[in-house]
Amino acid sequence: MSNKRRGVVEWTMHYHKIVLLLVAFLVVLGIFALPNMPKKEYPDFTIRNALVLGIYPGASSEQVEAQLTIPLEKHLLSYKGVDREKTYSITRDGLVYFVLDLKESEKSPRNFYATLRIDLEEFQMQLPSGVLPIMVLSEFGETSAILITLESEALSYENLEDLLSTLEGRLSTLPIVTNLKSYGHQNEQANLYLDKEKLAAYAINAQQVLAQLFSGGFVTSAGSLNLSSGLIPIHLYNSYQSEEEILEQPLYFDESGNVLRVKDLGYILHEYPEPTSYITNNGKKCLLLSLEMSYGYNMVELGKQVDTILKEFENELPADVGVYRISDQPRVVSDSVYSFLRDMLISVLTVIAVMVLMLPMRVASVAATSIPITIFISLGIMYVFGFEINTVTLASLLVVLGMVVDDSIVVIDNYLNYLDYGMSRWKASITAANSYFRSIFSATMAISITFFPFLFTLPENFAEFIFMAPWAIFISLMVSMGVAMLYIPYFQYFTIRKGIQQVVEKQRQKSKKAISLLELFGVFYEKSLKKAFAHPVVVVVTVVLFLVLPVFVYQKMPKRLMPMADRNQFVIEMYLPFGSSVKETEVVADSLRRMIQEDERVLAVTSFIGTSAPRFQGSYAPQIPGPHFGQFIVNTPSSKATVQLVKEFQKKYIHYFPGTYVRVRQLDYSMLTDNEVEVRLIGEDKDALIQLADSLQHVIAGIPYVANVRSDFGGYQYGLNLQADPVRAARTGINPGLLSLNLASRFAGIPVTSLIQDGKSIPVVLHIDGQEGTIAPETLGNEYFQGIVPGAGVPLRQIADLEPEWNISQIVRRNGYPTLTLMVDLDHGRVSTDVFDRVVEVMEHTIIPDGVRYEYAGTYKADKDMMPGIMQGVGIAVFLIFLILLFHFKKVSLAVMVLGSTTLSVLGALVGTWIMNLHISLTTYLGLVTLIGLVVRNGIIMFDYAELLRLKGYSVKEAAYMAGCRRIRPIFQTSASTAVAVIPMLVTRDSLWAPMAATIFFGILTSMFFVSLFMPVIYWLVYRKQDALKKIKEPKNRILP
Repeated sequence: MSNKRRGVVEWTMHYHKIVLLLVAFLVVLGIFALPNMPKKEYPDFTIRNALVLGIYPGASSEQVEAQLTIPLEKHLLSYKGVDREKTYSITRDGLVYFVLDLKESEKSPRNFYATLRIDLEEFQMQLPSGVLPIMVLSEFGETSAILITLESEALSYENLEDLLSTLEGRLSTLPIVTNLKSYGHQNEQANLYLDKEKLAAYAINAQQVLAQLFSGGFVTSAGSLNLSSGLIPIHLYNSYQSEEEILEQPLYFDESGNVLRVKDLGYILHEYPEPTSYITNNGKKCLLLSLEMSYGYNMVELGKQVDTILKEFENELPADVGVYRISDQPRVVSDSVYSFLRDMLISVLTVIAVMVLMLPMRVASVAATSIPITIFISLGIMYVFGFEINTVTLASLLVVLGMVVDDSIVVIDNYLNYLDYGMSRWKASITAANSYFRSIFSATMAISITFFPFLFTLPENFAEFIFMAPWAIFISLMVSMGVAMLYIPYFQYFTIRKGIQQVVEKQRQKSKKAISLLELFGVFYEKSLKKAFAHPVVVVVTVVLFLVLPVFVYQKMPKRLMPMADRNQFVIEMYLPFGSSVKETEVVADSLRRMIQEDERVLAVTSFIGTSAPRFQGSYAPQIPGPHFGQFIVNTPSSKATVQLVKEFQKKYIHYFPGTYVRVRQLDYSMLTDNEVEVRLIGEDKDALIQLADSLQHVIAGIPYVANVRSDFGGYQYGLNLQADPVRAARTGINPGLLSLNLASRFAGIPVTSLIQDGKSIPVVLHIDGQEGTIAPETLGNEYFQGIVPGAGVPLRQIADLEPEWNISQIVRRNGYPTLTLMVDLDHGRVSTDVFDRVVEVMEHTIIPDGVRYEYAGTYKADKDMMPGIMQGVGIAVFLIFLILLFHFKKVSLAVMVLGSTTLSVLGALVGTWIMNLHISLTTYLGLVTLIGLVVRNGIIMFDYAELLRLKGYSVKEAAYMAGCRRIRPIFQTSASTAVAVIPMLVTRDSLWAPMAATIFFGILTSMFFVSLFMPVIYWLVYRKQDALKKIKEPKNRILP
């Protein structure tokens, strides 16, 4: 028995059954992992937004700004965790919204907002008494997994709510379901209408009725009896149980004992109030149910479990009631997994097809088996470490499909070469793997580490979004190296028995031209390489051009870091003038819905009138609601139909309705802004801001590709300023509180108590005459109002002055200043870089008033702010690759030269992106650093051999020439396999990952030819002084060792 120590490769050859069993186990683990791994559409990333809502009933927008917005703004911006640049407020009549954003240093948004709620309770004491408690809505950032509508034409909202409550109850029993929320409720109320003439006749005022009803239905603690035997609580059950109890409520007793009751003054009707917002689906009234998935679960499994409950539920519904999904992440995730498996199969077949052009089917098949083996083993490892399947991990695995076969190709090619030189299959297989290990390890590391720097240089949201990509690529490439070193040696020994020379001879016999395809390729390359060596000046000039031209091409290309999303739905937003009512918005929305539903590509339209949909995609934030706002979620058959409809509808309907802006939006991945270009005008003089914006709006709208320009400030809104005279009002017993109570009961209604029926609380609202809003402004002063003195009614004009007023209907503040933003929307398919320079030109030629300044925002500014982080990531990646090259070659000059060769691929990558009509996006830069790693791999394969030849006594020129001729075959095979593997992503034109695929595809093909052709010449020119120039040794055969 030999005591000779075996290397790792030789050990795996001897104990191949153990290796094959281990590989089989890991592959089975990966197959098991694929359906069982947690699945989502997007990775988890922290959305730091929250809404802070302040309500100040009865105050004008300017009163709200002065008395609520500014004090609350100072308080909120005093927190260190609040991002002052991104936080802003929207002030309207009676309320203010703060869209709060936190800094990345605030690691626990939930804890921050919990603390903020407590702090705001104390801060409330500093605000006017009329301000209601401040609300913090931190669920603003949570994303729905499924949106379900429950719709009917015949049933009432009460009936729909009962059915929805049943569905919620069933879904809540599923551990996989969390955060169930419903929207679109229209709550019934009991309206108590009091006759104004009867009130006057009985000398009763509304305040007396209100006080009696409030106290009559008020329930509070009645204490308890403290006895020696213990406490006995006292419960007072005096809440109203029916309308009769309210109508029988005594109000007044005269001296004769007669009782005046509520029923003597009015009556009660159960009604639905005029809605301030509502939801419909395809024109039918509906309620909306949103649900999320519990952490760590499988999105596809969520869809299956919800489907089971929905099918059971639908069988119990009346014929008129329908249940529909308008947003369905489980389906999107399921389709993504199916697409991944399909693309993996296509990639395996295309890699085999490419290799068959150069090698026999058996050899190509051996290499191709490494693809599914590597991918499934990688999935198994990812499963063990708690990874999930999402858009990012699937795309990462698709990108590396062509790379994972590269190591195996190199080992197999080397094995074939050793067989030609008479080495036994056993020894050839071991030597082929061992001799390439150092090169393969360095090359694999160069590719594997390229994404990691971006985790530290990108903004946190984006770093979290791509977090799994570096790890998925690293694991896959490390596994592929392990497969090439430990599995392929025995598999090729068992399967491949002939060397490359025999293959060439067999191909020559089949070829009509008596030359094999492999030889034909070799002859073409050798001739081209000889010409390159013969014209070094031309090579140097070409290399310089390849270095310079990308700069000019890059500057001319459109750029948008976060592209549009491929979804079978899109959004339409409708903005009517401020001051428009819900009914006016309804008319526009209903007309638009009917028109777009005439197109057969529109499958469903869910309408949100006066409100906004919940967040159904991570990057699409809910819009601020208002009576002038409407929104559609439009479902289509496919993402392709979505793009077509968005383009058509934007052009057709953008200004179809006079005074209304219809914004047709394709969903995108941008998490920072909603508009391509924004110009923010900042200053204390709001009138000056509005006037400047009006003049700029028309000029910017005339720029080519600009579809619309709108302001986030509301226009001036007409109102009535009622100033009560304190002396005259006091004489009649009317104070401002009573006056507002009188006005509210006349024109809006006042909640006075509630009915408790069947466990539900129904508000009781007091009205006088039931004629809200029917009085003209000029006759309001003639209306009689009563004070605390019974029967003492006076016309309003005697106690108050009424004057018309104009207020800005919406005021936006950013970082402590009023800030008017001009939001520039572009024609479909255009991006911010298409118009930004023209916008800058307009601003530079505009006279800006004193006290006003401006700044740019929108997608252009967000992308510009991200670029330093991207460039830092690229720079760190390049530096790490340089260190690997330095460690590998032990020569600074050679490491610099190999790294510099990567620039020859950039021009091809940019031109390819332009040919595919794609924008430069974030994934383009990720593709570039991947491409750098791939080109470095080719450089290592080539110059390792050149260095080896020089050690054997060959001149620099001879070594460079022979290295090019010998290593072109594995370089071609690895480059071609990597290129064709990303073709499915190019063909499907995945908006997020197609730019990366185009960069890799065209860049690697460019580098395969130009780097392999030019770099041997550059190598010779750099090192030619190190030895005497020798005549090139022509090999006896064209396949060199």
